[in-house]
Amino acid sequence: MKKLLLLGAAVMVLNFSPCKNKEGWMVTNSGCKIQFPQTYKINPGQSKLTVKWDGTCNNGLLSGIGKLELIKKDKVVFRFEGSIVKGQFNGIGKISYKNKLEIKGNFTNGLLDSTYVIMYKYKSGEIEQSYVGALKDGKPHGKGYIQLKNGDTYAGEFFQGKRTNQGTYHWSNGNTYTGQWKNGNRTGSGTMKWADGREYNGEFEDNHIVGKGTYYDPETQGTYSGVWNRNLAKGNGRAEWKSGEIYKGEFKNGMKHGKGIFYSISGELYTGEFQKNSFHGYGYKMTFSKGNYGFGIWKNDELAKEVSEEVVYDRLKEISDLSLDITMK
Repeated sequence: MKKLLLLGAAVMVLNFSPCKNKEGWMVTNSGCKIQFPQTYKINPGQSKLTVKWDGTCNNGLLSGIGKLELIKKDKVVFRFEGSIVKGQFNGIGKISYKNKLEIKGNFTNGLLDSTYVIMYKYKSGEIEQSYVGALKDGKPHGKGYIQLKNGDTYAGEFFQGKRTNQGTYHWSNGNTYTGQWKNGNRTGSGTMKWADGREYNGEFEDNHIVGKGTYYDPETQGTYSGVWNRNLAKGNGRAEWKSGEIYKGEFKNGMKHGKGIFYSISGELYTGEFQKNSFHGYGYKMTFSKGNYGFGIWKNDELAKEVSEEVVYDRLKEISDLSLDITMK
């Protein structure tokens, strides 16, 4: 079995922290007011901020559709484009913050409706991450879709910015995982498909294959079903290859290791101990074409020392009932 290398996957976590119902009024140069119930790290009392608005003003309050900018040292640190009613963001609008974050959504009385937003995170003037879905405290929360700059995508559920419950992650290299998540990691039941045709269906823990599952390798056309630990077969399992070879027994570090039964395409059946994929230890081999047995101690697939049947059977009594469920050739 090959070692299985699972790619890590980053997720967007933003620093956008809306303030709940804190009144904060700012005044434009023309004396028109705008309220910021969500401050977006803006202190309305900062005298160094210049407020620029290209829309209308009614009864001393910003109103209409236009562009609002907060400028500090000739740089735009905050921009709102959309509808403002009676000094509050209302209707469809877009917020941009220091050319790093952009959020599109629907506003009511200055507050963003977080059940559905379109959000972009920028770095060096390029879109680093984009997100469509539900938002809470500035982080993906609920159902959503995220796309990273490298082409990776995730569609599913989020909790406080981290992938959770059920979702599908597509890597730009063609690999795909569909299944359960916890704290942003593949944890629980799921299916991992590699671009080269490999496939695993079973249990995961913290992005590793851990627990019970089935793995298929198109290169060897082999299948392993059994117990895993950190991406390698470890414990009891069964491996089959297109050639007709079958092994059932114990594994360690992805190799036949411990006690088990192996049937080869040459018509030989070995029952006994293994070490690093080789017959090693007490065991016996039956050659069907010749009808004979070899009992004893094996080393690197060879019978090193003959031992009586009674001693070997006693040593291997716990695996004497194993069945390969095959038709002998």
